[in-house]
Amino acid sequence: FLTYNAGVQSEAMRINYLSNVGIGTAVPAVKLHVNGNLRVGSGALEDLSIQLDDNNTGFYSPAANAIGMVAGGGERIRVDVAGNVGIGTTNPDTGLVVRKNSADYAMKILSDSTSGANHGLFIQAGKVGSDWSFAVNSSLTDQPRLFTIQGDGNVGIGTTSPTAKLEVNG
Repeated sequence: FLTYNAGVQSEAMRINYLSNVGIGTAVPAVKLHVNGNLRVGSGALEDLSIQLDDNNTGFYSPAANAIGMVAGGGERIRVDVAGNVGIGTTNPDTGLVVRKNSADYAMKILSDSTSGANHGLFIQAGKVGSDWSFAVNSSLTDQPRLFTIQGDGNVGIGTTSPTAKLEVNG
């Protein structure tokens, strides 16, 4: 497709024999190849700016200078104007905020193992009220708790229910 500006002809878009569309390039390598800036959609959650293979997965702009990632129809990750990243929250107020609304571990830091077992650190917050648990193990089940910090300030090492400010078992 050609355009004319002050009598000068230039190519604006090309569709090649593979049905690849090129904008700003004469050699489109994929179905849509844009060489330059691209603006897609309105930025609203219901109008995903970049939509993947289904209607419930993609990226959009939830606020000025922010990007949100949607999966299953809901926002799962947000990066705000300050560079704060929220996983499970749309209001990250610091570098990384991970929020999980279940009794499962909020965070797992795992190493890859050739034996098929996962080795790593497991962080669980608020499973029982405002308690914290940290665990290390070589599998995802039956992690021994390194220590537990209860909402009342009691710390347990080797126990998940300390009855004193510091209780050590083992």
